[in-house]
Amino acid sequence: MKQFSLRSHNTVILLLTVIFISTWIYFLLEQNSRRKKMNEVVDQYQNAVNRKRELNKNFDASLAKLDSLTGTTHLADIDLANTAAEIKELKNEITSVLNAERISEKQIQLANVQIAKLNDKILSLKQQLAGLIIEHYNLVASKDSLVKERDDYKKLKEILEEETVQLSQKIKIASTLNASDITITAIKNVKNDKTT
Repeated sequence: MKQFSLRSHNTVILLLTVIFISTWIYFLLEQNSRRKKMNEVVDQYQNAVNRKRELNKNFDASLAKLDSLTGTTHLADIDLANTAAEIKELKNEITSVLNAERISEKQIQLANVQIAKLNDKILSLKQQLAGLIIEHYNLVASKDSLVKERDDYKKLKEILEEETVQLSQKIKIASTLNASDITITAIKNVKNDKTT
C-alpha cells in the first residue's frame, strides 16, 4: 500500500509539474501572440503617420509650385509694363518731331531711328504677348492641376488623420490590455444557453 501511495504521490507531482510547465508554455505563447498583435497595430500606426508626413511634404511642394507660378506671372507683368512705357515714350518723341513746324534733316534722321526703334519695340511686345498668352494657358492648366492635386491631398490627409486616430485608440486599448494582462473570454449563460 505504501508503494501505491508513493507511486500515486509521484504521479501527482509529475502531473502537477506537467500542468505547471504547460501553463507556463501557454502563458508565454499568449504573451508572444499579444506582442505580435501589438506590434502589428504599432506598425499600422507608423505607416499611417509616415503616409501623412509624405502627404504633407507633397502638399507643401505643390504650394511652392503654385507660389512660383504666381511670382513668374508678376515678373512678366512688370516686364510688359516697362516695354509699354518705352513704346509710349518713343511715340511721344516721334509725335513731337512730327508736330514741329520746321524739321531739320537731323530731326528727320532722329525720327527715322526712333520709328525703327518703335517698330522693334512693337515687334518685341507682340512676341512677348504671344509668349505670355501661351504661358497663361500653361499656367492655368498647371494651376488647375495643382488645385486638383491639393484637393486630393486634403482628402487623403483627412482619411489618414482618421486612420491615425483609430490606430492610436487601438494602441491605447492594446497597451492597457497588455499592461494589465487581462484576458477576455466569453461567459456561457446557463439560463438562456447563450454565449455573452
